[in-house]
Amino acid sequence: MHGKPILHFIKATHVAPPSPPILGPAASFIHCDVSVETDVSRLVESTVARHGRLDVLVNNAGVLGSQSARGGKSIAEFDADEFERVMRVNVRGVALGMKHAARAMVPARRGGCMVSTASVAGVAGGMGPHAYTASKHAIVGLTRNAACELGKHGIRVNCVSPFGVATDMLVERVEAREGEGV
Repeated sequence: MHGKPILHFIKATHVAPPSPPILGPAASFIHCDVSVETDVSRLVESTVARHGRLDVLVNNAGVLGSQSARGGKSIAEFDADEFERVMRVNVRGVALGMKHAARAMVPARRGGCMVSTASVAGVAGGMGPHAYTASKHAIVGLTRNAACELGKHGIRVNCVSPFGVATDMLVERVEAREGEGV
């Protein structure tokens, strides 16, 4: 077997799975709601069953939330239900990915790598809606803590904090704000 088995979590509720020629013959697509622990566990277990191990986890699922369209960034318009939804996908999803990847990587004694996508909003204030910003700060903290624990097993745990990347999520937000005259 060439290459490393990699799990890459993305939020793809309305996207068809990529075709094998794009990903390569060893790739597979498994639908997973990262906020549901049994989905994440099943994904890791099926990856280990198919490839014999898990070397890399990429936590890249995330939602911005719709709070910005309803009330801008004002804390006075804070929506607790929206906050819970954003935290469930962005933070719980990362934590579950790390949990189940660690359960596969630690006993294998091969080391490994976990990379989560945070955001510049996770290291600075005023960069996005409150729920999104809080979730990205939480990912940075969770990553630091998991790195301290898993480093002794040779597992590197890092996050990247990009600035604006022209994802569908960001483009839709910019278009919505332009439609509001902001």
